Amino acid sequence: MKDKEKKVNTEGIGLGLVISKLIIEKFGCKLNFTSQYGKGTTFYYTFPILEITEEELREHNKKLEENTKKQENLQNNWILESSPNVVDINTLGNEVPD
Repeated sequence: MKDKEKKVNTEGIGLGLVISKLIIEKFGCKLNFTSQYGKGTTFYYTFPILEITEEELREHNKKLEENTKKQENLQNNWILESSPNVVDINTLGNEVPD
């Protein structure tokens, strides 16, 4: 391949692909590609399919629901804790009593 041909349609520094690969592999998947000169490259990932019992599915859904409730509670607590920082626009410009 000539140097001139190598530079055609080359953009970026390649971090997106590296980050994608790291994320995909973190979930036990594999990132692969097929490439044909002059036509392009196709990236694809494969992942394992796990068979689980109905009991395992119920347990998973229960944990998911519990985690969702915990997250909602954290969000609600954050909103309550930060509410003193809310400014009432009706009092702007009024002097604060000594």
